[in-house]
Formats: sequence, structure tokens, C-alpha cells
Amino acid sequence: MSQTPASPQGSLDNLPLADRLRWLLAVRIGVVVLLPVAAWGITRTADTPALGALVVPGVVLLAVGLVLHKLSSLGRRWAVAAITVPVILDAVHLGWALYVAGGISGPVVYVIVLHVICVTLLGSFRTGLKLALWHSLVVMSVL
Repeated sequence: MSQTPASPQGSLDNLPLADRLRWLLAVRIGVVVLLPVAAWGITRTADTPALGALVVPGVVLLAVGLVLHKLSSLGRRWAVAAITVPVILDAVHLGWALYVAGGISGPVVYVIVLHVICVTLLGSFRTGLKLALWHSLVVMSVL
């Protein structure tokens, strides 16, 4: 068998981990902060907690994600932590947003599905499967 030399760009099938982290961070801004705030605005009633109860934890989660993203250049373990830890915390935050913005019949359910799809596409299918299970446990805890 003849082997072809590896191209300097690497395989086009696999996106480098640093690029996936960058895209995941960008997606998290929309999915974890902006979409739950929009859902809060749509489902707001007199009993709904203030907007700060939803925005402050989202901003803290983004700050944790940024710190881990900066630390991901220290090695593979930090890079794996930069993917898994924020995603797990995002699921808890989306569970809180589900509670705040209308429950299981509200629009946050669709945000949770979008979060699982984004993580599956940007992370890995195994991470997406684990995240789907984690989201189901968080939603069951909220209910």
C-alpha cells in the first residue's frame, strides 16, 4: 500500500480543538444568555423573577467559559475541561431558565434542544449524548 503524505493543513474532516472551542464559546453567548432572556421576555408575568435572576448567572457562566478557554492553551486536559465544565454548567443554567420562563410548556425547551444540537456538532456525538442525558436529569429535577 502506498501512503500519501499528510497535508500541512491536516484532515478536512476534523476541525481542530481550538477552533471548536472558539465556535462553542460564540454559540454559548447566544444559546445560554440571549435566547433565555428572549424567552423570559415572551413568558413574563407578574410572578416571574426579575431579569437579573437570569442574566447574572449567564454572565458568570460565560466568564467561567472564557477563563477555561484561555487556560485551554496549557494542554489537552485543560482543553477538555474547557469543553465539558461550561457545557455541564450551561445545562444547569438552562434548567433554571426553564423554571423561570414558563416551565415545560415554555420556549426554553426548544433552547435546550438547540443547546444539545450545538454541543453535539461542535464537541462530539458522545458529549452530545451525555449532555442530553444531563439535560433530562436537570429538567426532571426542575419539574
